[in-house]
Formats: sequence, C-alpha cells, structure tokens
Amino acid sequence: MITPVLIQTIPAVTCATIRKKIGQYDDLFPLMMTLGMEMGQQECECDIPEYCFTHYIELSYKDENILVEVCEAVKEKKEDTQMIKYQDFPEVEAACIYHYGSYQDFPKTYGKILKIIEMNNYEICGHIREKYIDGVWNKDSQKDWLSQIQIQLEKNEYLRMSHRYCSNQ
Repeated sequence: MITPVLIQTIPAVTCATIRKKIGQYDDLFPLMMTLGMEMGQQECECDIPEYCFTHYIELSYKDENILVEVCEAVKEKKEDTQMIKYQDFPEVEAACIYHYGSYQDFPKTYGKILKIIEMNNYEICGHIREKYIDGVWNKDSQKDWLSQIQIQLEKNEYLRMSHRYCSNQ
C-alpha cells in the first residue's frame, strides 16, 4: 500500500526506556516484552494514546549488533532501575510515513521517505523512530501490521536558498 510522506509535529512525551545492543532486528520484540514486564513490576502505566517506538542510537544502518532504545510513553516517571530509564523526549518536527505489513519490508518504505526528505532539502537531525501501532501482539496476519517511520528533520536553509537562487536564473 502506497502512503504519503507527511511532515508532522510529534508531541513531547515521557517514556520508560531500555537501551541495549541487539544481535539482529528480530531481537526487538523480546526487548519490548522485557520493557513491559519491568514496567509492570513498577506499576507503571502506559500513557493514552499509547506510543511505543524504537529508535536507533547509531547513525548508520547495521544488520547486526544494533544499538537501540525501546520506548513506551508513560503517565508519570518512576524511579530508574538497572534496566529501565525514564526520559523526556521534546516535541519534534518529523517526516512520517505509514508502513503496512511485515517489518522485513521496511527498507522499501525507508527508501521512499528518505528520497522525499532529500528532494525537499530537509536534513535529518535526530534519531529515527519506528512507532508500532498494530503488530504480532494484536493482529493475526502480518498484512494487518501497521507502523509509522518518523524521521526528525530540519529544513536546510542553505539548500533552500540555493535552490531558489538557481531556479530564478
């Protein structure tokens, strides 16, 4: 399914987080389950609307030994533990695109959003987030899984002015 790239304001949020180096992307879901169990032990409540996302700490793409941070929006901060840290994430402007289906098809969706970012003279200025809306926890079929890729941006003024200058000649 083809979806548009939208520029959206992602509101500020307080999250429970776990940061860990995982062997491969398939290790993300067990890490999310660990976060949920740890939050349960602290009687930590998820915020409404729910907002669960992963972001990648390292700037380049990797197939293995990937440093990630799994985040779940919470109603209030609790005491940090050895495993969970609580963080406030500021409001950000982001290019966003919905992804339907298997996570293994993410590269196609990433290709589309990155091309739009480049064509419109934006620069990535923060971690890329993958927001999980529907998945293995609530949908029987992978075709019904829904995620949103959120890439924090800023407009490259030099490129925009340069483009305007070049297009006026």
